[in-house]
Amino acid sequence: DLLIQDPVLAKQVSDMAFLTSSFEVHDREALSSLLFLGVNYPNVLALMGKQDWFVDGLDDLEAAFVVVLGTPPEPHPGPMDFLGFMRNRQEGSKTIILPLAGEVRLNWIQNKPEAMRTVTMEQAAQDLRDIREAMLDQLEDAIRAMEELTGLPFPRQEIIALLALPRELNLGSEVDYLDLNRGTHILVDPELTIPGETNRALFHEIAHYYWGADQAPLWFREGAADFLTSYVRDRTYGGSLRVNVSPELAFGLKSCDSMQVPTIQKLIDKLAVEGYAAHRQASNFTCNHNRGENLFIELYDLLSPGPFSAAWRELHQLAAQQKRPVDENEIYQAFLRQATGDTVDAFKGLYARLHGGDFPD
Repeated sequence: DLLIQDPVLAKQVSDMAFLTSSFEVHDREALSSLLFLGVNYPNVLALMGKQDWFVDGLDDLEAAFVVVLGTPPEPHPGPMDFLGFMRNRQEGSKTIILPLAGEVRLNWIQNKPEAMRTVTMEQAAQDLRDIREAMLDQLEDAIRAMEELTGLPFPRQEIIALLALPRELNLGSEVDYLDLNRGTHILVDPELTIPGETNRALFHEIAHYYWGADQAPLWFREGAADFLTSYVRDRTYGGSLRVNVSPELAFGLKSCDSMQVPTIQKLIDKLAVEGYAAHRQASNFTCNHNRGENLFIELYDLLSPGPFSAAWRELHQLAAQQKRPVDENEIYQAFLRQATGDTVDAFKGLYARLHGGDFPD
């Protein structure tokens, strides 16, 4: 496709180091980004083509930035918002070895010290290093804990993380913070990654590599991501799972009650009527997070960790085999199969109360 769209660029890129040394996931994604830019943002592609780092030939880390640059906006940030990083940035990589997935590479992209609003260059460099190391440490902690709970290998062999404040991407004051999983990469707000503290937003976005739109319904994937976030905090940073999440979750559930969203089924009905775009903008959208996480916490307590994880594995593997999201009945049946004679009735009552809807036995 790139050869047809821009044969000169295709020939230039084909000789670059990031393709000639190996062909990895980000290489394919970088080529897709170049094609997307050529079709939709030719001025951005032309500007990138004049940068010394591009003219000299892309290496793997520069190809990772191209992946970020050429991702479609949804709705923001878009390619025009990354022009500052196109001209001036630093980047690096760290490899971790996981029990199930094996080798996973963590690529990071960050502003250079001269872009920081600090007193000295030395202090700016130290601040950036501290932020980056805290993010990478928490990223690794999160992935290890998620593998432990799910019993599933982390789904990607590489993560690309761009650390940026909203103002660094020309986003307005209406954007309070920036943590997004864009599939090919994640955007991380460095002000939320403070050494010694946890970044729930970062954990949530990483969890979406397990549970995304290809795996499960909306309430499930948002609730599962929040549950995994709370699990990471519990396992890695100490304390009780319930104690850690209960203040935030209790407030969220109370808000859902006030908005007349007492069950997950009510959310499913609203989504069917409103459509995703309108539902995403509704004030009760966050109930997908709150109601979903609450159901998973209760199921985790009722079934115990082993059976709970077994149900999740079954559903994740089913979605992969069928190449579609699991449906509501499949979710119910997977958890029901993990209930024992002592917990079957309690499970049915719990599911009816928190999820709602009708399910066959």
